[in-house]
Amino acid sequence: MSVDVSLGELIERARARAAVGAMNEARAIWIEVVHRAPENVDATISLGMLLLQESQAGAALEYFKRAAQLIPKDPLIQLYLALCHRALADLGEESQAIEKALALDPYFYPALLHRAMLLERTGKMRSAARVFENVLKIVPDGDRALPQFASMIQYAHKAVARNRSELKAFLQHNEQSPATPQTWEEARLSKALDQLASGKKVFYPDPVRFYYPELPSVQFYDDRLFPWLATLEASTQQIRDELLELINAGRPNFAPYIQKGPGSPLNQWEQLNYSPKWSSYFLWQNGVKNEENCARCPQTVRLLESLPMADIGHFSPNAMFSCLDPHTVIPPHTGETNVRLVTHLALVVPDNCVFRVGNEARQWQEGKAFVFDDSVEHEARNDSDQLRVVLIFDIWNPFLSEFERQRIPSLLGAVNRYFAEA
Repeated sequence: MSVDVSLGELIERARARAAVGAMNEARAIWIEVVHRAPENVDATISLGMLLLQESQAGAALEYFKRAAQLIPKDPLIQLYLALCHRALADLGEESQAIEKALALDPYFYPALLHRAMLLERTGKMRSAARVFENVLKIVPDGDRALPQFASMIQYAHKAVARNRSELKAFLQHNEQSPATPQTWEEARLSKALDQLASGKKVFYPDPVRFYYPELPSVQFYDDRLFPWLATLEASTQQIRDELLELINAGRPNFAPYIQKGPGSPLNQWEQLNYSPKWSSYFLWQNGVKNEENCARCPQTVRLLESLPMADIGHFSPNAMFSCLDPHTVIPPHTGETNVRLVTHLALVVPDNCVFRVGNEARQWQEGKAFVFDDSVEHEARNDSDQLRVVLIFDIWNPFLSEFERQRIPSLLGAVNRYFAEA
C-alpha cells in the first residue's frame, strides 16, 4: 500500500470496507495502520474485534492486550479481553478481566451482563439472577432495544422472573407462611415475603399538601381496624338505590372531578380536565356539606354522619358518588395528606375494573369496602363497556390521637389564614 496515503485516509478506508462487509480488505488496511502507528488505539481495537469475529481469539487477544497497555483505564477493553478468554476457554482469565472492567466502572452494564452469564456457566444461577436484576435497574432505556443488547435484556428479564418464582416457593416452604393470613401481623409478614420475592417497587406516602410524620406507611389498610365497615357494607342496597335514582334522573349535579383553570399545569390531567368521563356527585366537598345533594340521598347521608369522617375545616371531609365512564383511566397521582384515609364502597362495578395503590392492585367487588392511603400513588381503570360507580369518603387516620385530631385542623386553618392575602 502506498506510503503517500495518509494515516487518516487509511482509517477511513478501513471503516468504509468494514461497513460494506469487506472484512478481508478492512483487516489488511487496519494491519497497515497498526504497522505505521502502533500507538493508534482505534486501529488496535478494530483489528482485535475483526480477528475475534473471525474466531481468531488468540490473535485478537494480543491486540487487546496492547490496547489495554495504551489505555489501562478503559473497561470496554477489559470486556474485549474477557470475550477472548471465553473463546479460549480460560475461565480464570475471563473472570479476572470482567472484575477489572467493573473495578474501573461498577455501572458498566455490558460487563455486568457478562458477569451474570459467567456465573450461570459455573452453575451459580441464583447469584447470576441477582446480577441480572442489577443490570435491569441501570441499563438506559434507549439501550434496551439496541440489537447488540435486546436479546440479552430479554434473557435477563426471564432469568430474574424465574429466580423470583423459585425464591417465593422456597420462602413459603421454609417459613411455613399461611396461604390465607388470619391476623394483621400474618398479612403484613405475607406482604413482606411477597415484596422480597417479587422485587416490586416500594411506594411511600407523598401527599400533595400536608405530610404528617411517623404515621405507618400502609397501602390498603386491614379491615379489622374499622369495625364500622360491616355496617357500611350492610347498607349497600339502600345507598345503591339512592344512587340509581340519580343515574335514572340523568345524573343531576354530577360534575367533572378535575377542574383546573386556564394557566394551571395539567400534567397527567390533560385528558380528564373538565371531562365528564370522571364525574362526582358531592355530598361533602372540602369540608362543606352540600345540602341540596344531601337532601336527595338521606339514607346515605345519615350513615356517613355516623362514621368517623375526617373533619378538617375547608379541607375535609369529602364524600361523593364517583362515576368512571367505560374505557377511562384515572392516571397515577397522590392525594392531599396522610392524616386522612379514603374509603371506597363499590356500588356499580362491571368486570375489568381495577384499582391500584402503590404496588398492590385490587378489583372492586359490589357491596365490599376497603380503606387506603391516597397519599400513596394510586390509579383506577375502567376497561369495561359499562359505567363504574363507587361511594368515596374521607376518614381519620386511625393512628392519630384525639389530641392530634383536634390540633391538625387548627394547624391547617392557620396555613389557610397565612395565605389568605393571595
